[in-house]
This record gives sequence, C-alpha cells and structure tokens, in this order.
Amino acid sequence: MASTAPDASLSPDIAERNGETSSRAGYWLERLRRNHPEVAQRVESGEISAYQGAIEVGLRKRPDAVEEIQRRVSALNREDFRRFFVWALIDAKRRRV
Repeated sequence: MASTAPDASLSPDIAERNGETSSRAGYWLERLRRNHPEVAQRVESGEISAYQGAIEVGLRKRPDAVEEIQRRVSALNREDFRRFFVWALIDAKRRRV
C-alpha cells in the first residue's frame, strides 16, 4: 500500500491538491514533526498554532503589512471591496498621500 505521508518535495498547495495532507496546518505540522519535534509537541498541545511554529523555526516568514492587506482584500466580495476602496480613497485624501 502507498504511503500517505506528504512528499517533502511538494509545496503545501500541491500536497493539498494531491490529497496527501488535509490542510496547510497539517503540512506544517508534518514538517515540524520531521525536523523540529519539540515545536511539534507545542503545536499538538495547543500552546501555539502550526503556522506560528513554522514561523518560529524559520520555515515560514510572517507576511508584512502590505502582503497581509493584499491577501485579505483579494478575499473580499464585491460589496465589501467597494466599501474598502471608498474608505481607502477617503483615507488617502485625508492623509494627502
């Protein structure tokens, strides 16, 4: 029978699409178990998230403010995007950007 462990050569997104891991958190937890078992234990105990653990050991970087805004704005529906855009224009005018 084939192994169900994630292939270390696959990116998290590819591993998810291939059904080899159920989530990004699962992917990071597997990486932590393999390379940083002490941090994996903290994740499994609920002390920190898998994402926080991956950042802590240098597997991930924390997104900067602009990257975080871009990610969140891209997920907005049409109406929320319109509201955000109007707010951003008014705020930019107030700040004289």
